Amino acid sequence: MKLKAQGQNFLDAATIVSGAVPSAPARPILANIRLEADEAGVRLLATDLEIGICQTVDDVTVETPGTVLLPAARLLGILRECRTTELTFEREEQRVHIGAGASRF
Repeated sequence: MKLKAQGQNFLDAATIVSGAVPSAPARPILANIRLEADEAGVRLLATDLEIGICQTVDDVTVETPGTVLLPAARLLGILRECRTTELTFEREEQRVHIGAGASRF
């Protein structure tokens, strides 16, 4: 998976979706946000098993489609610091690299 997105758009979508991430999840997997990237665009999804939220991210260029789970708290922390910068997401095996200007997470 590889994509480029505007930081503010991604932050807005992740903030909305994080409303479904439980503060003390019964299962560790529920502390994540699912990122789906394909030719139709990018969607972020989260659930607490009672409600689920899906949000489309605007202004995204998907170079390679794919799906990953990202820790919600960590993702939001990164996005809040880099919201005005163009972001790049690249999955390499079991890791996702997020680039923002000269920063890399």
